[in-house]
Amino acid sequence: MKLAGGLMSDVLLAGIAAVAAITMILAALILFRISRIVIQEPLTKDLIRQLLRGETDLVRKSGEDQARSLRQELGDHLKGFQDTTIKAFGVLTAGVNSQMRGFSERLDGGIKTVEQPLRGSPRSSTPTLGKWAKMPQRTATPFGN
Repeated sequence: MKLAGGLMSDVLLAGIAAVAAITMILAALILFRISRIVIQEPLTKDLIRQLLRGETDLVRKSGEDQARSLRQELGDHLKGFQDTTIKAFGVLTAGVNSQMRGFSERLDGGIKTVEQPLRGSPRSSTPTLGKWAKMPQRTATPFGN
């Protein structure tokens, strides 16, 4: 039994060594292939110009994309602000209209309350009421004419 355990560990160590050797061979082949592909070119003005132009185009495109997204975001926020403002003014208009309606109804009620005793009372022939009855009717104008 002890012999089988020692044999197992030897086989395991041999397998690990074989895998390590294969990995080293593959790494050397990959390094050799990559070194053949990458050939150092001398740095010339044309190469620098192309590299700078490419980088500048990338930076410009990135800036344009960011500006476009910012404009879109700003437009969305302005639209939301407009919608909120329109809703707020709608609520304000409804509130003012209801207050005006309530005031108008109270004013009409007050006018009727004042007019009823004057028309129905036996004093309607008094000189004061006669004076009011004889006054010409004037229409209200915004300028008091």
